[in-house]
Amino acid sequence: MASMSDMEKQPLREQYQSISTNNCPCQHGQIYEYGYQERRQRRFGGFSRFFGKLAVAACVLFLFVHVRPTWFTGRPHLRDQPYEQPVVHNIDGSNDLAAWADSQRYCNSSPSIPWNGKSVYDIQNTVKAVVVEHKSKNNQGLSIMHGWGKVVRNADLESPRVTFDVFFDSDDLQDVVYIEEDIQEDKVRLQLNTDSHYTQQGCFTIYVTVELPALDSLDFLGLGIISGDVTSEEEFTFRSEAVLATVSGNVKTEKLLTSPKIVLATVSGDVNSLTDIGEGSLDAASVSGNVQAIVGEALPNSNVKVDSVSGDVSLVMPVSLDSKFKVSVLSGKIELNSIEPERLHYKESRGPIGRSAKGYVGDNADASSSINVNTVSGNANITFI
Repeated sequence: MASMSDMEKQPLREQYQSISTNNCPCQHGQIYEYGYQERRQRRFGGFSRFFGKLAVAACVLFLFVHVRPTWFTGRPHLRDQPYEQPVVHNIDGSNDLAAWADSQRYCNSSPSIPWNGKSVYDIQNTVKAVVVEHKSKNNQGLSIMHGWGKVVRNADLESPRVTFDVFFDSDDLQDVVYIEEDIQEDKVRLQLNTDSHYTQQGCFTIYVTVELPALDSLDFLGLGIISGDVTSEEEFTFRSEAVLATVSGNVKTEKLLTSPKIVLATVSGDVNSLTDIGEGSLDAASVSGNVQAIVGEALPNSNVKVDSVSGDVSLVMPVSLDSKFKVSVLSGKIELNSIEPERLHYKESRGPIGRSAKGYVGDNADASSSINVNTVSGNANITFI
């Protein structure tokens, strides 16, 4: 256990003041009412000796442009080990962000011609793992307009349902889109693809809706799209894992999302989340965008990681949890706040390039729970309430 001389309790700088119950927008313990807050844009030059580690983190985040987790490819994760931790895996033609941005010049209006293919899938109640994804084939001239992916509650349903609403700007595209199905007794993968041989110009939009009849209908859910926001609109619990991802768009949990493993990721967009992870983990990341994460419940052995390459990162954690933390920024400010300042211990490290802060909350400097917050260009904030 570290002594007072090992970790300082006072703020890093005078402008980094610990919050109190008078200026906190909630009462002690009411972390769910803290809500999302706009972060002030406060940037200034500076670099850190942790540049090497941050550069690696930036490269890992940038890989979302070129690679996707195994659950997103639909290869071994769902078929063989549906509840294992996803891993990064190279796939052909995966530079979706560049392809999406380049192809927008072909689209002058929103596609309005509905797809005539099968678009509604009713999932059996025996299924506990569902992956829904859009896979790019990098078709020359085929443009994906901004759509969305949503997870919603529908109490009128008896089992989960997945709906693909696809619209084209030309009927010539009707046969270009198809859905690859892998439907088994306890797991389902639905992957929307496009014919890689199609070389003409055209535009289409994809709206994906996952409807769940109950709060805890599934153990595992993976929802990934290329162009559009991904949103969990209601309170849900997934007993194994929840993954929400997009290439171009925001990722948001509008109400509490509970799971022992939660992954929220975007290449170009913001991440906003309200989660309970218990003894599990939260990984929230954006390459170009802000990340705001509120963790309502976290227990010993939990792990929280919040990253951005270009954007502010903000994390709210329960002050009652003993945890160790590390914050790193390349160009920006670090701010640490606590409703119980006496539980917050940390030291700042500054070098020729930037800064970092390392410390712990509670009485144990070697707590089993860990927090890592990193940004290359932006401000970093952790608030314990």
